[in-house]
Amino acid sequence: MVELHNRPEANSEPKSLSEACKDGDYDRVRYLLENDKMIDICKEDESGMSVLEYAIKNSHLDCAALIRQEAFDRLKNKNHPFLIALRNKLSAETEFDEELFRQGAENDPEETYKYLDKFVKSDKYDYTFTQLENIFGKNTVKTSALESILNESIIESQMDDKLDLLKHPVLKRVLDIKWELFGARKYFQQLLLYILMLMTMTNIVSSNHTQDNMKNMKKEGALNFTTIEDVEKEIWMQASFFIWVFTIVFCFVGFMHLPHLEPKNFAKLTRWMYDGKYKLEYNHVIPQVDVFKDKALAKLLRDTLLWSLILTVAILGLMYYIFRHNDDFSYKLTLVEAHLYITFTVLWLCALYFLVQEMQEVIGEDPWIYTKIDESLSLTRAWWIFYLIFLFPIFSKFMATYRRYYSSFTNNLQIVTYLIILVPFAFMHYYRILSVIKLLNGSKGSNNNEKETFEWFDSLYFGMGAFCTISLWMLSLQYLEINKTAGYLLPIVQDVMHDVWDFGIFYGVFQCGLTCAFYFIFQQHPDGYKTLWASFCSTYFVMFGENDVSDLIANAYTPHNTLNLSIPMVNVALGLRMFHSAVMVVLLLNLLVAMMNKTVDRNWEKLQSRALTSYARAVLRLETMLGHNNVTRSELMKLPYPGGKSVSNPVFHERVPIQALDEDGFASDDQPDDHAELKKKVQQLIVKNQAIEDKIKLVDDTFKEISAKLG
Repeated sequence: MVELHNRPEANSEPKSLSEACKDGDYDRVRYLLENDKMIDICKEDESGMSVLEYAIKNSHLDCAALIRQEAFDRLKNKNHPFLIALRNKLSAETEFDEELFRQGAENDPEETYKYLDKFVKSDKYDYTFTQLENIFGKNTVKTSALESILNESIIESQMDDKLDLLKHPVLKRVLDIKWELFGARKYFQQLLLYILMLMTMTNIVSSNHTQDNMKNMKKEGALNFTTIEDVEKEIWMQASFFIWVFTIVFCFVGFMHLPHLEPKNFAKLTRWMYDGKYKLEYNHVIPQVDVFKDKALAKLLRDTLLWSLILTVAILGLMYYIFRHNDDFSYKLTLVEAHLYITFTVLWLCALYFLVQEMQEVIGEDPWIYTKIDESLSLTRAWWIFYLIFLFPIFSKFMATYRRYYSSFTNNLQIVTYLIILVPFAFMHYYRILSVIKLLNGSKGSNNNEKETFEWFDSLYFGMGAFCTISLWMLSLQYLEINKTAGYLLPIVQDVMHDVWDFGIFYGVFQCGLTCAFYFIFQQHPDGYKTLWASFCSTYFVMFGENDVSDLIANAYTPHNTLNLSIPMVNVALGLRMFHSAVMVVLLLNLLVAMMNKTVDRNWEKLQSRALTSYARAVLRLETMLGHNNVTRSELMKLPYPGGKSVSNPVFHERVPIQALDEDGFASDDQPDDHAELKKKVQQLIVKNQAIEDKIKLVDDTFKEISAKLG
């Protein structure tokens, strides 16, 4: 009897590996892995799903285990047929191939690093690159070399080796080119609007009491008999308003300068910084062009700050003059009311913009959708537009193609924050403004009804406002990713948070136990222990020095014992507090600090890779938002010259100083530190010493044999 265990069905169409993993066909998956040694287990289909992700998504964990085991075997067995064939292709290929690079990055990063050496030459001073257009990516972002490196590996430990490819001069140069052609313009556009949104939110929070003061002045009848100084003190804009005005002007002026970062205009500006000519000339070469590009960027920043200061002083001076020389209080109140409306309108529009940007990033996970829209007819295109605006934001979270975006905590936090600002917080904010204006216009109502209506309303409003404020400030840290030296801080913080989680497991056990113990001992007598939640808070803050022992002793050992506790019970409570302080402060906190120090020290060796990885992820995210297809990417890589001539952007062919790429804020990995160099030499000497000892032993054994024969 022939067993069909590891064979495909005879009367059906043979399944591919992805189909078998999707269907949970364990026998078929095993058969393919055992008999087809050249199968690519890392390949993704058009939806961006790999065979492992299909198996995990459909809960076929046995199939996923087979894929992981195959990946592990290939990692350990350098003579695997797939790896041998891959190395041969990498050695023989002279042109850059995106698919070959992806396979190499996933399976053999070391050999792929050598493959990249074919596209760069160096002399004593400069690098010269070739085929940077192909490495930049001519099709879509999902098939580019950068996406292949940053894509998750099947074996997590292999990810570090793959990310080391970013340290290669070729990929460093590609990152700089992407940043110059589209990254800088898009990044500064988002940064300006985010600063505007952040400062607007801060201004709303700091000036929220203005509404209450206006309402109180109406109730107290003070509007008719007040001076300008009283109005300035009670309802005039605070210092944050002046900062907000500067922010608006700065963002406006910054947007006026952003067109200079477009490739054509930036090339002209660079030329102007070189010889004072604002024009493009074919085959005109600027020596040391990086120096003049830096000067061009510095000029844009300097002009933006200068014009922002001039316009801000003029606007604030005009507003102050109007306010001081107009005795009509209704006019002043109208100005304040307009300020309340305008600030939140700006916040709402900024939140809408960033929500649209996030949706564009989600759509960028499926770049083929742009091709489908371009190739569709008018009616079909209208359906696509309707789908992207109204249906896609709702259903994309449940679609496998976009799972990577929604797997990020930061991305989910951004969407939640923007949606809260756009819908519930906006409604409540405008409702509060309208209630104040209605009161100022003479409307009367029941104070009791108003109190009952707004008590829960204000609590919810302030709670959402506090959440959005904290969230926006925390999310601002993501703009550090493009900093090649400070970008490593974000992944290190993520690593440290794992230590905090482990610490929380130990801490939670003691915290819960001590909470219940103190609540039981004090029997709800002290104010700090009347409820379990109050007891939890009191015991939690002991970790930060608030142990309230002095109050306990002062109340317990006096004739008027307000705690109603016996002296033995007080001593038990004091002993428990001593144990609490020793465990929490001395033991657990020091343990957490030691764990965090160890984590930072362990990852400090990967400093350059982590900084480059953060920078690369930021560039890739911006590229994903833009959603370039093969046509738009081709146009992006060309520079139009006068006369209608369009050629490849000179940035792809510039000679780059070696120092510019090897020292991005760190010492080059090609120049190891003294400790590593000495350690390497010691290992070499140990090997040589062992070889000499083996030879001496061999000579000694030979001499003994000869002596035995002669004897």
